[in-house]
Amino acid sequence: MDIQVRGIGPLGGFGAGITPLEKCIDGRCDISPEMLTIEKNRQLMALACFKADTSRLIEFISPKKLRRIDHLSRMALLGAGLAIADAKLSPEELEDTGIILATGYGALDTGFSFLSSFLDKGDQLSKPTLFSNSVHNAAAAYISIFFGIKGPSLSVSQFDLSFASALLTAMLWIKEGRVKSVLVGGVDEYCDVLGYAAKNLHTTRNNLPLTLGEGGCFFVLSKSAVCNETGYARLAQVDIFDQKRTPFLAKNRLVILGSPGCGACNDMVGPTCICQDKLYGTFPSAAALDMGTACLGLKHKTLFNKITQGSWEGKKIDPNTILCVTPGDCLSGKIILKSNRNESQLS
Repeated sequence: MDIQVRGIGPLGGFGAGITPLEKCIDGRCDISPEMLTIEKNRQLMALACFKADTSRLIEFISPKKLRRIDHLSRMALLGAGLAIADAKLSPEELEDTGIILATGYGALDTGFSFLSSFLDKGDQLSKPTLFSNSVHNAAAAYISIFFGIKGPSLSVSQFDLSFASALLTAMLWIKEGRVKSVLVGGVDEYCDVLGYAAKNLHTTRNNLPLTLGEGGCFFVLSKSAVCNETGYARLAQVDIFDQKRTPFLAKNRLVILGSPGCGACNDMVGPTCICQDKLYGTFPSAAALDMGTACLGLKHKTLFNKITQGSWEGKKIDPNTILCVTPGDCLSGKIILKSNRNESQLS
């Protein structure tokens, strides 16, 4: 059964939507992270972070309705709205659509703010709005309410493997016929506590400077039979594997390697590996943005020309398949995407 990526909704430090992401991938737009300050022992330290802007959310939801919604849920709503609009899902189709939201950390800033109000004022006077927004499934609930999605809803939290786990479940829902389409995405936010931990505990990862980020990407997945248009790519395989027991080589395939493994897994993936940290930074759900860039690369064959220093054929890279790999300490996530076009169309 072919499962098509029907719509994409990316957001991050590069902006919100497909066009800003495409401009960053092919080099038409250079972005730089914001320089934040973290305090330690009464001294200020600089920290680079790609922050996401959710101002485009008013295109889908009125500002009045967003008054009590926190930043993580706003990012999730924006990504979901962009994906739904890109897929051109009708209200009737939304009734038979499921939601799966992946987040490695959840609403960090809201959670710590609630904890502070609890410690300062006790359980009777702590802020209830902060509590309701701090639970991991709040963002998925907002998506269901505002966009009228009536299918099953699930929130997944498994740190760097959150998005791969969510994608596995989305494929099962479609194959089982539970729903016709699934809105699946990953989203994570930055907060000062995370910045403090990153600055003090692991300022570098695999001897490379660590740049934090926030944002995510949402996708509308459907069977090929129900897609009105071709879509971006075919979702061929999703796997969570023991990287020590199941190494793989991809000498002729482009591999988008998630930041947790940047510089540490070159022996596992081969020479055609790229890392997109410079576009959106490091955060658990960045794997969703890796998949978004892969889908765009498969639809527009020349999108990665600057990265591969010329045409795909010149580098002997298979233009029909892209792997997205998120290495972890023990387990790794692997997503295989294939082009909708055949060889004759690519020649």
